[in-house]
Amino acid sequence: MRLFLLALVFLLGACVTHKAELTLYSTFVDYKSNTSGSNIIEVSPKFFSKQLLSGLNLDSSGVIDQLLFKNYMDSEVNHLEIIGDDFSCLTVNGYDTESMPISFNLKFIESNHRWLIDEINVLFINSEVEFSQVAKCPSAYNS
Repeated sequence: MRLFLLALVFLLGACVTHKAELTLYSTFVDYKSNTSGSNIIEVSPKFFSKQLLSGLNLDSSGVIDQLLFKNYMDSEVNHLEIIGDDFSCLTVNGYDTESMPISFNLKFIESNHRWLIDEINVLFINSEVEFSQVAKCPSAYNS
């Protein structure tokens, strides 16, 4: 009987709905690998939330540059993420093309078992000692 109950618990545990299984960073890597100036408009719903995209003029080169924020970072140092019930955020620290430190702070929402970027903060900093040691949401810098 115990064996039956144990098997039932494992079976029911496998049927529970989980949040998006991909990490935030793997979603970011997918975004980096699969977006370009020639396809960003077409693939933007795959990577960005409806809220972020609503009201944007996707014909504007400035908006396209903002959606391609990945181009600001030339090399990565590390990444940190936090997945919570109310928020999920990713911080990517690295260097720009002039070897100056830069951080991306991204807020994600879960939609249809996928992570979508909901807020973006590109932070240009003076020194790598200013790299965050914990994942931070863009709202941490909007004060």
